[in-house]
Amino acid sequence: MLAAGVVALAAPAMAQTMTVKTEWYKTYTTNRNESRFGAGFGGKVYFNDKANKKVMTIDKDGNVEEYATVEGIGTGIAIDDAGNVLVSTGFSGAASATNYVIISAEDKSQTTLTLDINADNAGVAPARTDQIGRVAGNLLSEEGAFFFITMNGATTVTTVFVQNGEQAMGDLSYLMSETAPISMNTSTCAQPLYDFETLVGMGDDARTQGFAVRQRGNQKVYYYDGTEWLTFGAPATKTSGTEGFDVFTHGEKRYTINPVTMNKGHENAFEIADEDGNTIFNSVTDGGVPVVCETGSQSFGSYNVRQIDENNYEIYQWYGANNNNCLAAMYTVNFTQGVNDVIAADADVAPVYYNLQGVRVANPANGLYIKVVGEKASKVLVK
Repeated sequence: MLAAGVVALAAPAMAQTMTVKTEWYKTYTTNRNESRFGAGFGGKVYFNDKANKKVMTIDKDGNVEEYATVEGIGTGIAIDDAGNVLVSTGFSGAASATNYVIISAEDKSQTTLTLDINADNAGVAPARTDQIGRVAGNLLSEEGAFFFITMNGATTVTTVFVQNGEQAMGDLSYLMSETAPISMNTSTCAQPLYDFETLVGMGDDARTQGFAVRQRGNQKVYYYDGTEWLTFGAPATKTSGTEGFDVFTHGEKRYTINPVTMNKGHENAFEIADEDGNTIFNSVTDGGVPVVCETGSQSFGSYNVRQIDENNYEIYQWYGANNNNCLAAMYTVNFTQGVNDVIAADADVAPVYYNLQGVRVANPANGLYIKVVGEKASKVLVK
């Protein structure tokens, strides 16, 4: 049964309510080594079938279809804001950092993208690259697009700017980030922190402050604030060694999407947490999606969030399980601003607060609580 998780971010008279709904999820049996990562767009999840040189899609009805055939396709896959699909080739050698194919959303024509990455402009020679984070912008347009890659053994994140299907080597040709506190490896992924317009407006700062990065090993999400590297607060549930994450900003607040452990070290469970680590949504306990891909060893996960309009987002998940029982899912996130619905419906009933352990709290402060008004309950973040 699909369910929605709701949290009211409390204010004295007004409240911002974040509602997360599981739209659909489907399992699919495929070799996780050949279909490690995925990306979502337009209600579908896209994933690579490396062995058969194909990009595949799966939808809400469980229909699995071939989208395109790409010679030499690797493990990396991402989609830009226009729906163009970006896949890597040359896996598992150094060519996987520099060789890509863009599949047009308009007619499925393919454009070869070859990057100029070397020790002079990126601070390190090309090296194996398994994952690609979201692409901000349009790869095939004059305006262009950004994406960020993490090469094995590098201590920096590489920023790539593309215009008209080619790497732009003008004013925005910069590549190298500041030296990070972690060494990148094949489990590392970088995601843009901002939309395309913001990244362009940042100029050279985009290569240092335009992204967040997570590594499976220490499971922390890092970003550079212009002075030092910082981390977002981890969600309350233990974070998982599964790969993948994403981050998005609504208003002035950032939220992370983190794989978490419910029973074993590697599962399809994830949580949405605010930047301080307060858990807003758990895909298993709040969303109604069971732990269907439970393994005790390394598995591959992908999460990507797309903003639909000012207050609505889509989250896509692909989970390449070690037991080949893979999962695709789509969630929606909606923010509403106004008088708290619970208070309006039960204005004459005094609210009662409980902590997350179920203990009643007389004067809640600085934390996440369960607020009960009459027969209605919601999570509230009190500051």
